[in-house]
Amino acid sequence: MMVIEQRKDMKQGAEDLQTFAWMMYGVGGTISCVFAGWWTTIWGGPHGVGARLCYGLTAVFVAVLGCAGPFINKELEANQTEMVQMSFWPRTKFVFSEIGEGLKIKELYTSIIYQCILICVVPSFQVFLYYYYILGPNTFTQFQYAMLQLIGNASMIPGCMLYNWYLKEAEFTHMMWLACFVNFFGAYTTMLYCMGIDLGYPYLFTMGTATVTDVMYMCFTNLPILVLFAKLIPETIESSLFAFSTGLMNLGGLFVSPDLGNLINRWFVGAKSGTNPVTGESTPGNLTQTVWVLYGIQTAMSIIPCFFVWLLPSRARVAKV
Repeated sequence: MMVIEQRKDMKQGAEDLQTFAWMMYGVGGTISCVFAGWWTTIWGGPHGVGARLCYGLTAVFVAVLGCAGPFINKELEANQTEMVQMSFWPRTKFVFSEIGEGLKIKELYTSIIYQCILICVVPSFQVFLYYYYILGPNTFTQFQYAMLQLIGNASMIPGCMLYNWYLKEAEFTHMMWLACFVNFFGAYTTMLYCMGIDLGYPYLFTMGTATVTDVMYMCFTNLPILVLFAKLIPETIESSLFAFSTGLMNLGGLFVSPDLGNLINRWFVGAKSGTNPVTGESTPGNLTQTVWVLYGIQTAMSIIPCFFVWLLPSRARVAKV
């Protein structure tokens, strides 16, 4: 859909559709945080009926989304008739042949190399921060934590508007510089928070820093990269290559970055929560002494992608492809 929209409006088609999609993501995330925080608070916490209801509704929404698939505009699959009729192995070879064809474009494969660097060198320590919020000295409740996520999702809406109004014609390299700065600022301020340096207002400090910057970093990396791919991918192989690029993005955000964070913690830091031997409840363990070290590492590693932005093509080069 992204690439087809780009074909219809070569100048702004991809930017407009991607901005709209991410704004709707922010709206949905904001609404879900309200209900998730409310239900888990009044109905049994993270292991009670409220949590089960949240997961159940998520499954229902996924099912509804799947049912909507047959009603998508047939134009989106106009060039996929042959592939749909193939069995598994021929289809797999066909898809990878299309990906190989697309990677012959220098601007495209260098952009994918940059994307791989981005997801492989910047760790995520979100799971440790969650336990620090819940078990640490300021002790966020489940509802307060949900409200932090609400603020983060809500900040995606003005972030997407900012991108659409002022940044959608900016060079892709400049956007990556901005994203790296946002990630650096978020990691650094989170490190300060975990060290107890929060200006005397821990909740406000957290709401104004890491809660917002994590979402803004995701917007300022994913939005330009997806738009870049939509502009570069040749006609007739859109589905294979765009699925490949978004697959890399999800692989990085959901698996590679968190696993890199876990490995760094296991090998070098050793942050972990504890358990009360009498009640079985979770305790802070050594989180209060070690989580700031993890975010110090993320602060240092967040600038590494800046040294590789030269891999991304300029808009003038993209227009010639």
